[in-house]
Amino acid sequence: MRRSNVATRSIGLFTIAAAIVGLGLGAFGCSQGVDDEDSDTRSSESLYVDPVVVSGTAGADCASAGAELDIDGSENWLSCKLDFDEIASGEYEFPEDEEFENEECNELLEIVMEIYDGNGQEFDWSSNIGIAAVLVKGGPDANFYAYDAPVSADEGLHAPQCPGAEGEWCDLSFITFCVAPNLEVTKTAEGAFTSGYEWTIDKSVDTSTWDLFDGDSGVSNYSVDVDASEVSGAYTVTGEITIENNQSADAVITDVIDEINGFEADVDCGDGVEFPLTLEPGDELVCTYEADLGSEDPGMVTNVATVEVSAESSIGGGSAEVDVIFDETTPSHETVNIDDSWEGELGECSAEDAPCNFEYSRTFVCNDDAGTYPNTATIIETGQEDSASVEVNCYDLNITQAAPTLFVDRQYLWDIDKVASPTYVIADSNDHEVEYTITVDLADTEFVNGDFLVSGSFSISNPNPFLGALINDVSDVFELGDESTIEPELNCIDGLEEDVSFPHTLDGGASLTCFYSYDFSENPCPDSGSQCENTVSVELQNFIYDGATALEDGTTDFVDSLSFFLTGEPNGAIDECVDITDTNPEFGDAYEDTEVCVDDELPAVFQYTRIFNLSGYMSEKDCKGYRDINTATATAQDSMREVEDSAVVTCKEVVKPPKKKD
Repeated sequence: MRRSNVATRSIGLFTIAAAIVGLGLGAFGCSQGVDDEDSDTRSSESLYVDPVVVSGTAGADCASAGAELDIDGSENWLSCKLDFDEIASGEYEFPEDEEFENEECNELLEIVMEIYDGNGQEFDWSSNIGIAAVLVKGGPDANFYAYDAPVSADEGLHAPQCPGAEGEWCDLSFITFCVAPNLEVTKTAEGAFTSGYEWTIDKSVDTSTWDLFDGDSGVSNYSVDVDASEVSGAYTVTGEITIENNQSADAVITDVIDEINGFEADVDCGDGVEFPLTLEPGDELVCTYEADLGSEDPGMVTNVATVEVSAESSIGGGSAEVDVIFDETTPSHETVNIDDSWEGELGECSAEDAPCNFEYSRTFVCNDDAGTYPNTATIIETGQEDSASVEVNCYDLNITQAAPTLFVDRQYLWDIDKVASPTYVIADSNDHEVEYTITVDLADTEFVNGDFLVSGSFSISNPNPFLGALINDVSDVFELGDESTIEPELNCIDGLEEDVSFPHTLDGGASLTCFYSYDFSENPCPDSGSQCENTVSVELQNFIYDGATALEDGTTDFVDSLSFFLTGEPNGAIDECVDITDTNPEFGDAYEDTEVCVDDELPAVFQYTRIFNLSGYMSEKDCKGYRDINTATATAQDSMREVEDSAVVTCKEVVKPPKKKD
């Protein structure tokens, strides 16, 4: 098949055919209707605008006249001047009968003009391209016809009135056609005829996004489906339209149109391109197009691209055309081969066996494979392709340590005990008293006689918004300046302040906090000595994921170390007093002073009574489910350390009143 695939030269500045037909003028001559009219019945005025008289330097060229009228973009106009010593009535073609003074105009412009006598010399004209304005000189001044938008023909133009000759136009001395600069438009076109089989390809992947932890793996399973359908044949034309602004002003493009043999092609100028579009000097716009001409042989067709601009644009539009010949046919392939950008050759598919399916898997490992991976499957013979991308997001567990705190001298640790008596009540219509006893005392711990207490904490957070982290174990090592180490017990709680033991699954976006403390007889790392270092290690269980399955696959350790000095000198005891609170309001009614200190008589005992009436629970089910939990809390006044204990009151039995006798 022979096809045109060359960039063609722009053939015009503006779409002119409609203007020419509307005026009744041929592209290069006046219509018969105008030629047959007597001179005294011709129009003596332009079809579009009234002339403005300019004189002096303003009448010298198009740019000067445009500046006189303050016309935007007129400084870019090209002046195509015809200078007459004397010219008689008749029809003329320029530059054949007389050349323009500017050689560029002789290559660009073709003007057909008829000069006739009316109230003096007048003329009609038509052009192969749009004209922005016409400057007509006769006598001392010139008439300036500036069109709102470029036109390709006009009639009844003349010079200004001659001095001393009332109602008479001066004879023509020169005529200047003002040409607005235009966009450069080129295009390519490829004609194709397809018959026999039309192929399609579709590629998909079961998991297109992985959100994994460092050390995890995900297996994505790809599927490539290829199918064929028998077609009677289709003629298509595809290509590119290139629009270049080689001028010194902006062009405001309103539309790009491509027409082929009466069909309007689908034009795509790229993602995000919207019209009107300002094309700045030196910029270009490349659009692609595609047209389906049906199954009937169109023979040789002309493909025309037209670029339209707004009326306010300083730069004109343009067009380009190319002939497309369909003189051969290319039947589609009965058998095709499939290639994949990752897997390589997938195999072949015949139209007889279609649809064909090809499958393969790819394993992604964090953190090595973090990123986006587009995979493309291609029908080699037709160039058709389809892609499926996989995005791999990798996450690390975050460990954040707070600098340890040095508590100097003795820290008193407290204990609290709460008892209810009795521990149950009866559901009937009567009131029942329950006496609560709260006992507060110092706890028997190793810290009571210590001088230096180092207390610290750290948090572990899961930044993965979708996947829980299975933490097998958490350890903490405190290394002293002499390189000896201590491994304390940890107390870890979650966001709900519930105790956490390991293994533990930390939900996506959640965190937990672990506390530790060390007791020393002296400051283990003063700022005058060696630093201490606290190292936290978190062991994460890794998995390999494949669809709905998850198999354990090794572990990854996340480690964080913090070096520090501890400052402070022993200066007394802390937490010598605690404040007691209780969730039962009766406790507050019974006691105003709820402070307990080491100098008080210990243990300190608080007693109060609460009245229960369970008349609303007089069914076996309601009584069985009744539980009243009251909690007493001791809060240390210095460290704000809290200890608490609860007492539970239940419903023992239901006693219903005796039935009345009849």
